[in-house]
Amino acid sequence: MVEVLKIEEFNLEEKLSESYDYCYRMMKENSKSFTFASNYLDKLQQRSVAALYAYCRYTDDIADDINLDKEIKIKKLLELENQVLNIKDLEFNENPILHALKDTVDRYDMPLSHLIELINGCRMDLEITEYETIDQLDLYCYRVASIVGVLMCYIAGSTSDIALERAADLGKAMQITNILRDISTDFEMGRVYIPMELREKHNVNLEDIRKNHVTPEFINLIKEETKRAKHYYKLGEEGLVYLPDGFNFSIEVASKVYAEILNEIKRMNYLILGDRAIVSKRRKVWLTFKLKVKRIYFKSPFGYLHGIGVDTL
Repeated sequence: MVEVLKIEEFNLEEKLSESYDYCYRMMKENSKSFTFASNYLDKLQQRSVAALYAYCRYTDDIADDINLDKEIKIKKLLELENQVLNIKDLEFNENPILHALKDTVDRYDMPLSHLIELINGCRMDLEITEYETIDQLDLYCYRVASIVGVLMCYIAGSTSDIALERAADLGKAMQITNILRDISTDFEMGRVYIPMELREKHNVNLEDIRKNHVTPEFINLIKEETKRAKHYYKLGEEGLVYLPDGFNFSIEVASKVYAEILNEIKRMNYLILGDRAIVSKRRKVWLTFKLKVKRIYFKSPFGYLHGIGVDTL
């Protein structure tokens, strides 16, 4: 659980800057991939993305805190929901995350309902320990990841229906990737995100997951979910054309870095139980360099428009 420090109510401009700095440090300490991708945004956008990330992390940490009883977590999420619903009426908030978030919400006129969806996603973590259907998992992915992509569009200033839809697709792709990467870690926390529907289809049982036993059936399941994730990455990347230059490059970097986790899983021969697919800093730099070269060589913001997609990286 991330401990949130309080700030005193004086010199609001200075404290706002400190609050954004706090959010950025939180992002830097907890998500190397998002921090890496955010380096290609302008300063204001980077601060806003950091505030959004910190809010997501703060919300998620409430649900994941092993030191809190379920009833306390439910109460804390309800308190957070009330704070978010009233965030526009507050000139100051002693919580630096909410202080920075309020400024971001006001600046980009973000719908509060979208921020509440994230809380609803974390509530699902408290109520559901084992997902039964793909549709049920997709709802979870929308609430904890797709909605983040949608909110990013507000920071980018691109809120057409198609831009929001494609952003939601990219968020889903990233969340599926997270789930595949963290199967063992989630299992240790008592959560099974791979739906029973898929496990029964591929004859994969929970005992094999508990024993870190990678079977041919398990590999086939991972291959199917990898294919599904790549489908949503493709849809998400098609939406990059609706984002302004600079911002779209940062999102493309994030997309390629996250998609590379799927390639790393394949390089590991799908032996991911008890292990974790990680994309090295060196690999991230190389992927970014390739994206820059494609933009120059093809004289187009997006190489995938010329037949270069996730599978070719």
